[in-house]
Amino acid sequence: MYAKYTSVFIGVGVIIPRVLESKIKFEIAYSLLPAFWEKGNITELAKHKKSFETKSIEDDRLVSISNKGNAASLNVAKKMA
Repeated sequence: MYAKYTSVFIGVGVIIPRVLESKIKFEIAYSLLPAFWEKGNITELAKHKKSFETKSIEDDRLVSISNKGNAASLNVAKKMA
């Protein structure tokens, strides 16, 4: 993943298949370099991945898995709900 207006690498974002509740679900996962945290990059990535993937994956199969102590990730998940 690269910054929107530059060619600077800032992290990665992927869709990971998972088996949850005996069903295949798809997690929008990401890892961002700390210098780029709390700048809206992950929300933008998640929106892009969700809009792209919902063309082939039903909304109820997309999931977010976050550490309860990671308020920023939980906030992104709430925005994507």
